[in-house]
Amino acid sequence: MAATRARSAPNGTTQRDARPVAARRHGKEGGGPRAHRRPIPLRPTPRALAVLVVGAACLLLGSQTASEALVAGSLACAFALVAALASALAGRFAARRAPATTGAAEATDAGAARRLAAVALDLIAAPAVQSTTVWEQVDQRGRIVRTLECGRQPRERGLYRSLETTITCRDVFGLWVARRTLAERRELWVPPKARPRPSRALQDLLANWSPFALTAQRERSSTLVRPYEQGDPLRAVSWKATAHHDTLMSFEQERTERVLPLIALDVAAPGDIDATAEEAADAFARISSLRGARGTVRVCDGITCASGEQEAMRLLASLQAEPASDPDAAHAARARAATIARQARLGSRADTAPIVLVAGAQDTPLARALHELPEGRALTVLVAQSPRHRTDAPGRRETAEKIAPRRDAIPRTPPLPNPDGVSDALSWICCLGLIALTVRSATALIDPSSWQVVGAAVLAMAATAATVARWIPGLRRGIGRAAALVGVGLLIAITCITAAASLLLTQTGIDVFAPHASLTSPGIDAHGGGLGWVIPVLVRGIEELYFGQWVPVHVSAVSDAALTLAAAPLALLLMALMASRRARALLACLPLALSATRFCFLGTPGRPFELAVILASGLALLALGIGTAEPGGHDARADRPALARIIARALVRRVPALIACAVISWCACALAPRATVASQAIPIDFGLQSNVLSASSVSP
Repeated sequence: MAATRARSAPNGTTQRDARPVAARRHGKEGGGPRAHRRPIPLRPTPRALAVLVVGAACLLLGSQTASEALVAGSLACAFALVAALASALAGRFAARRAPATTGAAEATDAGAARRLAAVALDLIAAPAVQSTTVWEQVDQRGRIVRTLECGRQPRERGLYRSLETTITCRDVFGLWVARRTLAERRELWVPPKARPRPSRALQDLLANWSPFALTAQRERSSTLVRPYEQGDPLRAVSWKATAHHDTLMSFEQERTERVLPLIALDVAAPGDIDATAEEAADAFARISSLRGARGTVRVCDGITCASGEQEAMRLLASLQAEPASDPDAAHAARARAATIARQARLGSRADTAPIVLVAGAQDTPLARALHELPEGRALTVLVAQSPRHRTDAPGRRETAEKIAPRRDAIPRTPPLPNPDGVSDALSWICCLGLIALTVRSATALIDPSSWQVVGAAVLAMAATAATVARWIPGLRRGIGRAAALVGVGLLIAITCITAAASLLLTQTGIDVFAPHASLTSPGIDAHGGGLGWVIPVLVRGIEELYFGQWVPVHVSAVSDAALTLAAAPLALLLMALMASRRARALLACLPLALSATRFCFLGTPGRPFELAVILASGLALLALGIGTAEPGGHDARADRPALARIIARALVRRVPALIACAVISWCACALAPRATVASQAIPIDFGLQSNVLSASSVSP
């Protein structure tokens, strides 16, 4: 393989660019075929289908009732779908051109129009939220071991080559997902980790340093000459070179060096190949730490040889056991032993270097073949044992529970990012705004009274518990969050019941909690005591509101208490809706429906500003319900910035989405009157407007 520039990754792995594979084998050679499927380039999400259904329903109902609020809602849904589609397509195109825009020369040579187009494309492009890479793991011979698809770099020991990377882009509303597959050629190796304690055989080898003594220093060499330096002996002067150069020249004395062992690997012996790689890495690290070793330690498996830390770690990372398919194992062992012996002779100016053989057993065919050679007289065999069974290390024996082998370390594809605390805080503000507009629209249909204050209070409690309460320590997930929601639900129920009882006591003088209190005076056939009065009061109040009332409805003491009691189930229902980030945007349908109802009964259209706030809040809840990725792959956990910086980053990432919500809502409100007139041509008639007018429910 051609020499390339390697670099170290933050997680201890090493990666470098590799040449494209000339012929990719899809068959089974040392591993399985590629098992990944080509992703769909562009597809809508379930959110898009829900938005489409809501928009179609608003359009049909708006055409029947001539309500500008419903038509504006349908326009907002349509604009959001179109804008999200354009953003997803732009994100897919930006992902395709991203690898090519790495040099400064291209940006300098490009014209101003092209740079402006690139900036505009980056502004509207959907951000990349996920990246999945297809890796091929190869062994020391270049054979494919397996193919894996993951979102993070592999953490298991091995040599990996990337084939392609799939970038997933998602628009700010989460309506469309675009994927782009890019061809990528990288090489990454995850070296084995050195063991904390060396084996006893390696300790004995390092303690006996006599085989690694300095080599004999020769006085002069016939190949290297240099100008004479003060202190050179007279016998080191090269008189021939002096006569040629007309100045004193001296022979260059050979530098002294240490004779370092050659680490040999027995990959054909039975045993744990991971333990063999770890043992070899431990031996390499300890020998390299000796004085004078530097980068001269070599590793050889009988076929492939590596010198230096980079190449040695690459070989140990890719180390795999050889398949036992050779019928003549002894002949193959002798061939490997000859290669190892030749490397031991070439590695030093002495006769031979000592050999450290790392194998799975003491007596292997390769060990016997090395013993038969002259170079094998200084052979040391290190038996690589799995950490679970290793007992020769000094000190206390590590138990199997503490050194149990890891599970499969292949990283899986990471999920799409979830919303952060800032997004939930903004969602809480939007929910409070929608609740306030809902109560305001309801007071146009029903006379305001105590139910308005109690209803607004319990709905605000439900919004707070469903959105931001999860960020309280201990309430983020699991039993703590469920207990918090249940507690808030009980508090809402107690608040509504207490407020209704206090209202009846104030306006009718009846203490509904008294055991013998009679409710016949307000026309309720029930008695007080306990909670038995709740259902009769609720039923009687709804009857008063429904029968014989004009719009706007006048409330009595019983109907006011009934509305106060009805606020509890409504708050619980909306709390369950707002607890889900995906369904939270449906809360905007409630003030839209009340605005359309007010127009049907009273003929009063909604204010454009209120309508724009409703639409912008609903779209904002739709956008805030999905997470955003850190720009440039930044990991906030790496440097742990201050809280203010985290909030600022989250707000900056949400600014494009909020601007898009404001623009879409303004356009929908501006086009709503004309669209309402045009919607009357839809050939579908449910008779809603005629039924409302014939019901005689509107006050003359």
